[in-house]
Amino acid sequence: MNVKLIAIVAVIAVVAAGGTGVYFLTKDNGEKPIAVSDLADCRLLVYGNANNDDVINNDDVRLIEKLIADKSEDWNTKYPFADANNDTKLDTADVDMAKKILNRDSMEINVAYKDGDAFKADKVNYPIKHAIVVGDNPAIAIKTVGALDKIVGIAVTELTTDPIYSDLTDESKITRVGNKSTAATISLISNVHEKYNDAVVLTSSSSRYLTNESDIEAAGVPVVRFNVDGGTSGLESIQGILTVGYLLGCEEKSQKFANFCDEILKNVADKVSANVKTKETCIATNRTKNVSGLSSEYYPIVNLAGGNNVITKDTTQTSFNGASDDWLLAYEFKHIVHSTSLGYVTTLDEKSEYDTYAANFKDLQQYKDKHFVLVNANLPAAIRVAYIASYFYPDLFDADYGDKMLKTFFDDYLSNMKSYKIADGTFIVKYTDVYA
Repeated sequence: MNVKLIAIVAVIAVVAAGGTGVYFLTKDNGEKPIAVSDLADCRLLVYGNANNDDVINNDDVRLIEKLIADKSEDWNTKYPFADANNDTKLDTADVDMAKKILNRDSMEINVAYKDGDAFKADKVNYPIKHAIVVGDNPAIAIKTVGALDKIVGIAVTELTTDPIYSDLTDESKITRVGNKSTAATISLISNVHEKYNDAVVLTSSSSRYLTNESDIEAAGVPVVRFNVDGGTSGLESIQGILTVGYLLGCEEKSQKFANFCDEILKNVADKVSANVKTKETCIATNRTKNVSGLSSEYYPIVNLAGGNNVITKDTTQTSFNGASDDWLLAYEFKHIVHSTSLGYVTTLDEKSEYDTYAANFKDLQQYKDKHFVLVNANLPAAIRVAYIASYFYPDLFDADYGDKMLKTFFDDYLSNMKSYKIADGTFIVKYTDVYA
């Protein structure tokens, strides 16, 4: 990653494909702009955030004015969001629009989101006053930034059984528009939109969510996607939280959450860097038999947790069908870190879940050595990092480090989960948890 940073608040070093990469986490840095190589290096993905930090303020207006005065020829590569109106030109119209954004005027603004390997731009009415949320993790993200009162429609899989959604079940206030996390019914969405004609559908940037997006937009309902998972860097969910928080007028809470994630990642990186000479080797797996390649949202999480993911060539998910499928045997590693969505229900049979997801890997030596671990993918990415780090390095991190971070998350961001007993949930399952 070719990032030229003037101000660095936190540096997270991770093992990337082919060597060591560095991910920079940045906050508001006064008048010093942060030059980037592309949109992937930005966090608040709103056009007008000229200096690429986590806020939009007068520094952005001043930078746009300076770039115009200097007749900058590389503004579009170093400061891509300086083009506030996203018309591929940098002129006084961008200054005017940045000032309107700064004044929090009701207007149409431009935002970016990652779609596969590319970024796309959407026009969005700002601020979003009413949201129809499709997806488990998108729903949790909207609540995290303090926008529960803006949700008027919901589609998640376990709405009535998972306690994390207990504040979304009042159908007199929030209409259920679907029974899955990945899809919604157009007629139901249209009914909500007739009542709230400024309602916007908010969902994950993952292509498996809202596969009928084009039909929904054809019905006159805007769709806005944002990242709720780790993404290929492991940090794209922070981009998503900052961006959707801004769109909902909840930037203060979204910045607080981003800082909370930064602190976890920095703590893990600092401790591993100072104390670990040889990192724990591992692979990341998901669903029932997928081995995560470089483009998987699960791949970088183990690296951020201080591991060394040994997969270096595969760029997509690759199925592993047991020991007879010997391609994986060419890799040397100690741990299998398997991620799957387990939710926050308190009645899961951990042994059954563990056995289900370990089935395709039971003949591998890593499983026989008790180094297959199951991780709940519904957790925010940074909290997953905390759990995995304590598994990799029990001498560096308390056994309940992940639990503590999850408890902080509930106490500070999800009021309906303050009384939740974390010991009753399933967030990481080790071999020794289910077998003596």
